[in-house]
Amino acid sequence: MTCNNEGCDADDRFTLVYHKDANGDKICDNCGSIVKTNLLPEDNFAEIVHTYDNECDEDCNVCGQPRVAPHKYTNGCDTDCNNGCGTTRAANHQYDDECDSTCGECGEVRVAPHKFTNECDTDCNNGCGYVREIEHQYDHDCDTTCNVYGCGHVRETNHRFDHDCATTCNTVGCGYTRVTEHQFDHDCDTTCNTVGCGYTRVTEHQYTNECDATCNVEGCDGTRDAGHKFSSDCDTTCNVEGCDGTQTPKHSYSSDCDPSCNNEGCESSNRFTTQSHTDSNGDKICDHCGSKIKENLLPEDEF
Repeated sequence: MTCNNEGCDADDRFTLVYHKDANGDKICDNCGSIVKTNLLPEDNFAEIVHTYDNECDEDCNVCGQPRVAPHKYTNGCDTDCNNGCGTTRAANHQYDDECDSTCGECGEVRVAPHKFTNECDTDCNNGCGYVREIEHQYDHDCDTTCNVYGCGHVRETNHRFDHDCATTCNTVGCGYTRVTEHQFDHDCDTTCNTVGCGYTRVTEHQYTNECDATCNVEGCDGTRDAGHKFSSDCDTTCNVEGCDGTQTPKHSYSSDCDPSCNNEGCESSNRFTTQSHTDSNGDKICDHCGSKIKENLLPEDEF
């Protein structure tokens, strides 16, 4: 029924496509094709019967005429032809919107293709209302800004230290440092009071002068061995500036009757009103020192 000449567009030379079967043998008199039935005697044409390998064969085995293969599927999402021809097709699932997870045709469930701006975005951009849970990404426990590109989320963190005096955060990868002050009882205390610190320092006690034995720092009970400085054993006032220390003079005499101290630097030269020995028995020997005396005094005089 179709012209075989190149360039000819004629594709139907019959109003109805029929073969000629004049003798009724169901074989076309012209082309030899098998025909279906013979018509009434006054008709010289019989209905065409194309021959195919199976229900889904697209080309007639006799004349080669193509057809749309009548594949059969359970529904619009079925991928394998039910005729057993082996033909497969892409499933055409039907969803209510971009994020619908269940096909309205076959009920197959898919992972909903929600769209997000970045890995930390929680609300689907398709407007479906889906909200997901996310975890921001940080370099370490003290990092404040999320590393995900486009996120920019900032959180509050607390650095961790071994004790109140520690200066470097102990979080791995952090490296944050701070300035701290050690705690002492007073200016002379050498060991920090903070639990776990153990820091020690060198201190010096504070004294009023060289003779002061007790530290002047409030709260400190430090003492030292301090001695006054005197010009001699007979000096009664300490020579250190600002010190009011005194001592009982330790004069040294040749005898009990010697009026002048023999210590170097001592200015004491007369310990008696009258320089004399005592001779109560008239033996010209001093009762105190045993020195010989020149003459005896009157009995009523003791010196």
